[in-house]
Amino acid sequence: MRKKKAMPAYHSGIAPLMIRFIEDKKMCGFHYETAAWKLQHMDRFLIQEDWQSEEFPCELVERWLKIRPHESKTSHSHRRVVVNQFVLFLLRIGVPIERAIRQEVLSKERNFI
Repeated sequence: MRKKKAMPAYHSGIAPLMIRFIEDKKMCGFHYETAAWKLQHMDRFLIQEDWQSEEFPCELVERWLKIRPHESKTSHSHRRVVVNQFVLFLLRIGVPIERAIRQEVLSKERNFI
């Protein structure tokens, strides 16, 4: 039997939106554990950048999404997919997102692995 992992803690200004997003995925039947941890990494980055606003930080998220020197294309793609899903969720619930990131996320070629 699969052991349930505790959901990661989120503390940035958009933490309530992250929690709502993960709860939404789980209600749809997805385990969504790995993605939840990826969002926690983004949450930590936002805290390091001192982001406590409830507005979606497009510029910071774009910086967080840049490929890292040590990162494989697969890992980078997984981070992008999670953020893509999160942005689509935010748009669905009516959270205003800057047009630039909307176009960036929605127009990116999707590489499913």
